[in-house]
Amino acid sequence: MSIKQDPKSFTKPEKELRTAISNCKTELQRNSASQQKPRQIMENEPKDDITLEKVVRDMAHVFYNLKNGISLVKSSIGMQRIDKESTNNMENELEKIYKRQENLNREKEEEAAKKAKEQERKKSAPPNPAQNKKASLNRKASKNQASEPSKNLMVMNIQFPPERLKNHAVTAGINAPRSRSSDSPTLRKPSADNQKKSLSVPPPREVYNPLGIIKDEVEKAMRQQMTFTIKGQFPAVRRALLKRGWIEKYHTSHRDRLNADVKRYQQLDVTELVDLMRNKSIAETVKKIIKSKLLRDHQVDLYWDHTFDAFKECPDTKKMTLINRFRRESLSYTSKQGLCQAARDAHWLQIPGLSKINHPRCYVLMKGGDTKSFLKDFGLTAAISLLKWVVKTNITGECRIVSETGKIPMKIFDFAIAECYKFIKKEKHQDIDEEIREALEIEWHEFLDQYYKTVHVGNHFKLMDKTIHPCTEAKDMVRKANYLLNQLREHIPTLEMDGYMNIWILKPTNSSRGQGIHICRTLQYILDVVKKNPNRRYIIQKYIERPMLIHDTKFDIRQWFLVSSSDPLVIWIYRVCYLRFSSQTYNLRKLDESIHLTNNSVQAKYLQHGTKDPLLPSYAMWDSKEFKMYLSDIGYPQIFETAIYPSMKQSIIGAMLAHRDKIDNRKNCFELYGADFMLAESFEPWLLEINSNPALHASTPVTAKLCPQVLEDVIKVVVDYARNPKSSTGNFELIYQEKGDVRAVKPNQKFQLTGFPLSENYFCDLEEPPLEHNAMVPKRFETPDPGKYLLQTGQTMKEALKNLLEIVKREKSKRKKLLRLQGLKAGKVHRSEARSV
Repeated sequence: MSIKQDPKSFTKPEKELRTAISNCKTELQRNSASQQKPRQIMENEPKDDITLEKVVRDMAHVFYNLKNGISLVKSSIGMQRIDKESTNNMENELEKIYKRQENLNREKEEEAAKKAKEQERKKSAPPNPAQNKKASLNRKASKNQASEPSKNLMVMNIQFPPERLKNHAVTAGINAPRSRSSDSPTLRKPSADNQKKSLSVPPPREVYNPLGIIKDEVEKAMRQQMTFTIKGQFPAVRRALLKRGWIEKYHTSHRDRLNADVKRYQQLDVTELVDLMRNKSIAETVKKIIKSKLLRDHQVDLYWDHTFDAFKECPDTKKMTLINRFRRESLSYTSKQGLCQAARDAHWLQIPGLSKINHPRCYVLMKGGDTKSFLKDFGLTAAISLLKWVVKTNITGECRIVSETGKIPMKIFDFAIAECYKFIKKEKHQDIDEEIREALEIEWHEFLDQYYKTVHVGNHFKLMDKTIHPCTEAKDMVRKANYLLNQLREHIPTLEMDGYMNIWILKPTNSSRGQGIHICRTLQYILDVVKKNPNRRYIIQKYIERPMLIHDTKFDIRQWFLVSSSDPLVIWIYRVCYLRFSSQTYNLRKLDESIHLTNNSVQAKYLQHGTKDPLLPSYAMWDSKEFKMYLSDIGYPQIFETAIYPSMKQSIIGAMLAHRDKIDNRKNCFELYGADFMLAESFEPWLLEINSNPALHASTPVTAKLCPQVLEDVIKVVVDYARNPKSSTGNFELIYQEKGDVRAVKPNQKFQLTGFPLSENYFCDLEEPPLEHNAMVPKRFETPDPGKYLLQTGQTMKEALKNLLEIVKREKSKRKKLLRLQGLKAGKVHRSEARSV
C-alpha cells in the first residue's frame, strides 16, 4: 500500500530528484515515439543510415539527469560524493563515441556518393552482356549477405559508475532504434528478463574495456612511483615487487630469456595483444607485456642491475631513479687492493666497540708497491716460525731438536733470535738512541734455505759443543724461544694464527671465483709468479694457518650486509649467514686448492671426489642455525652471539668508514654485499674480502632457501622501510647510521690558527699558580716584537747565570768544609798513631 505525500512537504533536494525522474520519463517516451513513427528516406540519403547518434545523445541526457538526481539523493542522506574521476571517464567515453559515429557517418556519405557516381556512369555506358552477368552475381551475393548476420559486428558497451542508494533505486530502459542497413550492427530490443538482468548486474569493465583497465593501472603506478626494471635473472626481486603492486618495464636483455611464444608477443601491437587476452592461459603474460609497452617512454622508479649501466639508462636529469649500485673508485672496499690499503690505515678510524678491521697482513706486489715491506715481513715471519717450531717440537716430540748428527748449523737459530730481538727493540723505539745493524741479503738467503730444510723437510740442528748434552742444549733453546715469543705477542696480534709454516696466498687483484690464486710457502716461488705476469697486479696475503676446523675441515663464512644510503652512511647486516666447507680434510703439508680454497665455484669441482668427514653434508654448506647448534655441542653455546657476530659487525663498519670518501653521495642508491670471514682457533673472525656481486642463485639447498629470502628483505628495507619507517625490515639489523651529512673538505677552504702565549716561568717556576682554563683566548696570534724578545731573553740568561754562580759558590764552600773535616780527621789519626808508637 503506497502512501501519498503532500508535494508541499517535500524538501528542495526531493523536488529536484522528482523533476529529474520526470525528465527521464519524458525522454524515454519521446524516444519510443520516434521509433514507432516511420521516417521518410530521402532520395540521396543512403539506406544504411540510422539514428544511432540521436539515440546516444538521448541516452546521454537521460544518464546526465540520473546523475544529478543520484547526487542530490546522496547529498540529502549524507552519502559520499560521486567520484569526479569516474564522471570525467563517462564524459570522455561519450565524446569518443560521438567522434567515432561522426567518422562513420562521414565515411558512409562518401561511399554513397561514390556509388551514385558509378550508377550514373553505368547508365550512360552502352550495355555489356558480361557486365550484366557479373552484376546479377553481385546482387545474389548481396542478398545472401543480407540474409546472414554481419561478421564484422562491432558492439560498444558503455558502463557508467553504479550509483547505489540506501532507500531509492532509479532504473531506466532505453529502446534503441533498429538498423535498416546490413553493414551496420543490428540493435534489437532485449527481452524483459534479459533487460532486468542487465540492469541489476552490469557487466564488468574487463569484459568490454580491458585496455582501459590496464591503462588505469599503469597511470596509477606512475603516479605512486611504482615502476621498475630488472636486468638479469633476479626472480625473487621481481616477485617481491609485483606482490607490492609494482609494474615492470621489461629490459631488452630480458626478452632473450623469454620463451618463443612470449618473444612473438613482444613484436605485436597493443591492440593485437588485447585480443590475445581472451586466451586465459596466456592472459596474465600478455597483460604484463602490454603494461611494459605502455611504459616504453617512461623512466622507471627502481632499476636493478648487476652492472653500472643503470646510470646511463636512467639519467638524473629526468628523475632520481632508485638504483642497486653505488658509483665508487676502482680501488675501493670491494677490491682486494683497496681493502689491503684500508687495513693498513684502519687504526686511524678504529672506534672501540664500534669499528675495527681484522684483516690478515697483505701487500701489493707491483711496480711502486709494497715489495720491500713484504720481503721484510716474510723474513721476520720465518724467524718467528723457527722459534715456534722449536717450542712445538719440544711439546709434541715429533723429532729431535738438536743432536750431534743434525744438519742445520746452530747459527741459524742464533740468527732468528737476533732478528726477533731487533724487531722488539724497534717496536720499543730503542733504535732512536742506538743504531741497529740490518742483516745482509746474503744472510737472509742462507737463513731461508736452512729454515725450509728445518720446518718443511724435517731436519734438526747440529750440536756444536760435544761437551754439552743435547737435552741441555734443547732446553736452553726452548727457554730462549719462549721468552722472545712472549715478548712478541705484545707487538704482533696475529702471532698465534700465523702458525710456523710461513704460508702465504697470492691473489690477482682483478679476479674472482678463485681464479689465478697460488698458495705459496717459498719466497722464490712468489717472485717467479709475479715476474712471469708483469701486466698483472697481485696482492700477497698471510695465510691463516691455524683456522677453526669443523670435523677437521676448513670453512669460511659468507655474511651479507646492505648499504641503503651513502649520505648519510647507513649500514644493515643480515642476521642469517652460511658456511662453505672445503671438500678435503685440512692438511698444511698439501697445498691443493681443494683443501685451502672454500669458494663455492672451486669446491664444485671436487665435491664428488672429496674426502671430507661424513658428518658434513654432501653439498658442503651449513646455515648459521646449524653452526650455532654445533658450537653448543662443543661447549660454546653463546660464543656466536657474544664474540663472532659482534666482531663481524665491527669489521664491516670499519671497512666502510675507511672508504667513506670514495663512495658517491648520490641519493637513491643502495647495494647488497657479501663479506667473507675466516675464524681463527680463538673464534676471532678475520675479514678476507668484500664482494660487490655476491652469488644469489640456488646452487645448494642452503642458498636456495636463503638467497630469495635476503632479496625479499632487501626490498623490505629499500622500499617498505623507506616509505614507512614502522614497517618490517626482515632479518636485516641496523648497525650503523651516520649522524648528519658528512661532506668532503673543500681544498680551497681557509683555516685559521689561534692561541695564547705562555708565561715566562711556565716550565720552571712551580710556585706560580696554574693557568686558568677560562682565560680569554685572543682572536689572533700576535707575534712579539723581536727587540723586546731579545731583551727578555738576555735578562733571563743573566738570572740563570747568577743562579749558576750562586750554586757554584755553594758547592765550593761545601767542598772546603768537607776538606777541612777530612784534614782534621786525618790529623787526629796521625796523632793517635804517634802516641801509640
